Amino acid sequence: MTAREEVDSLYRELYRLSRITARSFPFFYSKELHERIKKVAGKLLEKARNAEIPEEMLENLRETVSIFLNILDRMKAGKLDLFSQLSVYGLGEEIFSDMKRFAEERDFQETLKDFHEICDIFFDEPVTESELESVKKVAMEFLPKIYERFFSELFSDLNEYLKTVNFSVLEEHGHQTGKVYFSLKNFNVLCFVDNEVKRRPARISILKKILHECGHQLNFFLTTRSELPVFMKKPLFATGFVGQELIACAFERFWPEFESDEEESRYLEIHSRIHGLKVFLKAYPVYLYYTQGPEEASRYLYNYTGNRYYLGKEFRNWLEFTCRWKLSEHSNLDWWTDSLVRFWITIKSEEIPLGNLKKLCRGIWAPKTFMKISGCSKAD
Repeated sequence: MTAREEVDSLYRELYRLSRITARSFPFFYSKELHERIKKVAGKLLEKARNAEIPEEMLENLRETVSIFLNILDRMKAGKLDLFSQLSVYGLGEEIFSDMKRFAEERDFQETLKDFHEICDIFFDEPVTESELESVKKVAMEFLPKIYERFFSELFSDLNEYLKTVNFSVLEEHGHQTGKVYFSLKNFNVLCFVDNEVKRRPARISILKKILHECGHQLNFFLTTRSELPVFMKKPLFATGFVGQELIACAFERFWPEFESDEEESRYLEIHSRIHGLKVFLKAYPVYLYYTQGPEEASRYLYNYTGNRYYLGKEFRNWLEFTCRWKLSEHSNLDWWTDSLVRFWITIKSEEIPLGNLKKLCRGIWAPKTFMKISGCSKAD
């Protein structure tokens, strides 16, 4: 067995053990399993150093293993809080400084003013069979162009590629085994409210959702068809989630190559700002509560928004309930952290130079290594 084959074999064993851990997280900690994982991980890292593997891939392996072992250490210590949940993704407090920068680069009152000016234009789900078909028709207009731009080297022709594309009326998008499932119900229809309601498909919104899933798809094909080490193809626990979503969100930024609509583009930009600030105003006070106390949370949000609500009893009650009770339950904490991480990903994906995406699509990268090789600011 070659050194590379030994590394692959050890990683497959570690991956198997990580799947056992994932099924028991965070409720069932096993000292025996923990010791076994540490032993396999130590041997894996030792063998990898002598296997002629490129340094950036070794760095990715070290980060992936470190994240996984940190999760186990927190399970051993019985820690179940916001920061232990963030560690599952390989992230920490740094995401809050990114969120703060996002908010402070945008004037709160100016954003509200912009939002109120476009409040007569809004999104809604397609509600009739004809609207579902119109959305599918728009999607099929874009897919040939997307094929030429990203997939023409991977498939013999457009028809071969389209075999990997599926439409459904399910609520969720999906991408498994290289196929893309687009949920027609999750595509948006742009609604103009005037003297009468006129509905038409929101082409840019549809396009961005297609590009997001196609980013996942390209990542899948370039990774699975490569000769990369196994540890670059199978993430431990949730260590690959951030990198994979960063790629998909960055792919959404290609939309101007395919479509132009000034009115809808402005709506999406303002809507994105509003959504981001809504997440920020719920997430950042929780972080301040844990790190500096409820008084600082109230003071900061009042100064940022000018809204006296944040100085009042209602906000304090909400903050106390959220931090002391709601987020003490794992299911709530898991959902809340996932939403927080997804918002952070949309922020960081804006910093990724699009010219680096093809390289990043080859493999599954842990967060800090991803940031380093992407050319955008590091996560730490």
